[in-house]
Amino acid sequence: MDSIALNLGKEKKTTALTLDHFKNLAKRADFDWNIIKQGVSETIQKARDNWQNILNDLPMQDTHKKKLQAYWKTLTPDFRI
Repeated sequence: MDSIALNLGKEKKTTALTLDHFKNLAKRADFDWNIIKQGVSETIQKARDNWQNILNDLPMQDTHKKKLQAYWKTLTPDFRI
């Protein structure tokens, strides 16, 4: 759970990713950074607004829910839920 398949600016660890990684990817792909930033920002805000309530309703063991919550705390401030 702590790495991704896609290499973002030579980074695969999810706990190290920041908006700058997406900015650099947008630049390399010749995409408009403002559009990418808006999409990423909206997505993370939706996660922040909804994940806790969704998690409460999921049929998961409490230990697994706690692991997710602990993992979220390890993310950089850009992506922390």
